[in-house]
Amino acid sequence: MKALFGHLVRPPVLWITLALGLGLPILLARALYLMMSDATSAEVAADGFVLSVIGAMGLTLGFIGLLMLARLLLRYGGGTFSVARTVLDEALHMKIAIVFIVLLLVIVPTLPFIADSADPLRYRVQGFLSYSMTVTVILLSLLTIFLACWTLSGEIENKQIFSVATKPLSRWRYLLGKWVGIVVLNGILLFVASVGIYSYTMFLSQQQATEEHDRIALDEEVLTARIAQRAKPSQPLEDVVRQRLEQLQRNDPDTIRRTGEQQAHELGVANAGDNMVMELGLQAIQQQMFEQVERQWRSVAPMGATSFVFEGLEDAHRYSDFIQFRYHARVTEEVPDGQIGVIIEINGQPSALNVVIGQTQVMPLPVELIQDGRIDLTIHNRSPQNPNASRDITVVFDGSDGLEMLYRVDSFGPNFFRGVLANWIKLGFLAMLGLTAASFLGFPVASTFSLMIFIAAAASPFLLETVGTYGAGPGLTGAVQGGMSSFSTMISSTLQRFAQYGPGSDIVDGRYFGWASVGGCLLWIGVIWTGGIGLVAALIFRNRELARVQV
Repeated sequence: MKALFGHLVRPPVLWITLALGLGLPILLARALYLMMSDATSAEVAADGFVLSVIGAMGLTLGFIGLLMLARLLLRYGGGTFSVARTVLDEALHMKIAIVFIVLLLVIVPTLPFIADSADPLRYRVQGFLSYSMTVTVILLSLLTIFLACWTLSGEIENKQIFSVATKPLSRWRYLLGKWVGIVVLNGILLFVASVGIYSYTMFLSQQQATEEHDRIALDEEVLTARIAQRAKPSQPLEDVVRQRLEQLQRNDPDTIRRTGEQQAHELGVANAGDNMVMELGLQAIQQQMFEQVERQWRSVAPMGATSFVFEGLEDAHRYSDFIQFRYHARVTEEVPDGQIGVIIEINGQPSALNVVIGQTQVMPLPVELIQDGRIDLTIHNRSPQNPNASRDITVVFDGSDGLEMLYRVDSFGPNFFRGVLANWIKLGFLAMLGLTAASFLGFPVASTFSLMIFIAAAASPFLLETVGTYGAGPGLTGAVQGGMSSFSTMISSTLQRFAQYGPGSDIVDGRYFGWASVGGCLLWIGVIWTGGIGLVAALIFRNRELARVQV
């Protein structure tokens, strides 16, 4: 029992415990008064400081309690768990780790009360979810990397590893214990922070909405879990491109040849044969044609019409009586009041649709419109009031989510905690990455290397998009540029699964983050990535000479 409470008499935990003991009763009484009195939601929200402090203290109590429980449980299980228990103790003595822990326990309860109460409730809840989840992931990722690098390299540099090396504990079990300790600490912090985020989200959702539509949008578009089916063309775009390319090959092969010669020059390929020139030209023109055809498909010409197909809606009947038609459009010319009316035809049934330019809108539709698991939709660029009136404006539905059909399949709570589980798996990978780097590098280099990998993995979609916009120049410079571009593309493509299994945007936008995504994250990041670099770390650390015996 003495060992169990040993850490409560050591700073900074001592000061946290004293603050809790002195301040919590007062603030708890204030919170009970707010909840039991006739105070309005606005008055409760105005007392944000009190509620923030109460939240910070509650999260701190939860963290200390779970940490004590984890230390108690890790006393059983042998040497590996003993190493893991030591990691928890080291985290409370590492200044930078304490900074990250305190920041996490303070920032999360503060974020709900920094938004303007005049903003729509939906945006306040979405803003809190986005910021709190982002802050939590960033702080825990940095904590994981620095702690993983320091707990191993620090013991080697300070020669504390010698006392471990003399014990009957294999080096791979020693590394495993380090990893288990960091994973347990992450699990505690992530659980505490997530409970705080969920609780404050529910608290914010009970505040007064600016209007009835705002309340409906919050319930149906944020605090939910929806599956989205994106629009598809009635004819596959690949078929359209292939037909146009075949026609160009028959009627104008010189254009293909000139394009191929230009591509060969940009790539620095000298003396390219005719077959290679034609192949390069076909590839470049095919890419240009596909982009052009896709832009044309997403554009509704003046007085024209474009058809869209939404498939995979068979299960919508099981969950709700309606589905949501989500659209976002821009126009090629300015329009009065920033909005334009069009005619929308769903399965042959026409109706008017008001499009607010540059704003995402959602229109509920009855599930009875679904036929054989699909909805056929045609947008006519005509005025609903006067269909024959001339119009010179093109309506464009940009982006992959410019036109979607969504239906609810789950509630917010399970969706949120599935996302938390995926983030925990990713933190486990970062813990093993830091240990692997520290197995052969010192702390500064190991932490820098791990941070670079983490940033590249998190930003891989942006890097892939950026690299794709730059072409290589001619000559040696072009070859170097091409090589660097290829290397960047390879690294980003390898690491893009890290960002692919990021649940943040899905949860904030009320989209379904399912068990298939959690399973994919566990398989690729939790097993293949973590297990692979863990094996590398074990091999390196096993063969590393920790000390020389001198006679």
